[in-house]
Amino acid sequence: MNKKDLIDFSVELRRKKDKAKEFVKSGQLNEKQVKCRIIIPKQLFDTSLELQSDQWYFNGFIIDCEGKLIVVDPGVDFYSRFSSTGLQINDIQALIVTHGHIDHTASLQIMIEKLLRNKSKRIDIFISQDAYNSKVPSYYHEQLSKSEHIKVVILSDNRGCLQDEILGKYKIEFLPLFHSCPDTFGFKMNINGKKLGYIADTGYSIKIKTTLGVYCPNEFVGKFISIEEKHTYIRDFFSDVEANIVNINDIEYNRHSKYHLCARDVEDILKGTKTQQLILQHISPVNIEGEDSNYLYKLFFKDEPYQVVLPHYLGRTIFLW
Repeated sequence: MNKKDLIDFSVELRRKKDKAKEFVKSGQLNEKQVKCRIIIPKQLFDTSLELQSDQWYFNGFIIDCEGKLIVVDPGVDFYSRFSSTGLQINDIQALIVTHGHIDHTASLQIMIEKLLRNKSKRIDIFISQDAYNSKVPSYYHEQLSKSEHIKVVILSDNRGCLQDEILGKYKIEFLPLFHSCPDTFGFKMNINGKKLGYIADTGYSIKIKTTLGVYCPNEFVGKFISIEEKHTYIRDFFSDVEANIVNINDIEYNRHSKYHLCARDVEDILKGTKTQQLILQHISPVNIEGEDSNYLYKLFFKDEPYQVVLPHYLGRTIFLW
């Protein structure tokens, strides 16, 4: 390739990249009619210290299935963030709340208010029992029970794994996870023959049994008995999932933390599965040690067989299939 051809090639490549960037920012589906995509709304910072101090509070994402929207875990400022995408509230046809912590439910009330007003569509709500009892006012309990267009399904540890239908056509399955509050769930959906999974907040106890006693971070010996059991339990459920959204909280120095997965845990869980895309959620774009989230990729996911999408405060749009 001569110099002129190389320059022309570079200019054309830059043009295509710029077009792709504009396309993602627009929030619109492309010419190929993507059947499913994930939208992680950007963070809208202002002068509020509350909004700037804990970036990981900005949880929540949107699953777009052919224009039908599913909102998952609406955290701090989620309604404003949703509005910034250009998507329409009236296109939301399902809401999923995996557990009751504030960083997953801060915008829950306003989302329920909007869904109650949208009587033009059938709407599914799948919500943790703990979140329903502690984060949804009794006034809304009454309104939801009387509503003819909203189906509410309560996720409870007492019921265990649960299967249902969402958006009137897709199979969805829920799995109880291990977290610091009761009724915490992950799920997977079968969308047009392919599966999308969400491993929400899950973690382990401080006292971890190994083959040679209780795990001590300063004197590690033996194998993680309970960790291997829990990894197997989660891996079995998500083993047939092509795209996995995973909540992650730290890198290896907090391995097997009490409440969240770390990078090594995610590697262990996804090993041998059908995962083609890993979308990381929950960790701040820059964590408490000041390390860029790209550090996660360089240390842990660089040589893995799946594509890895890292968090970014400007948001992400991930086209699945």
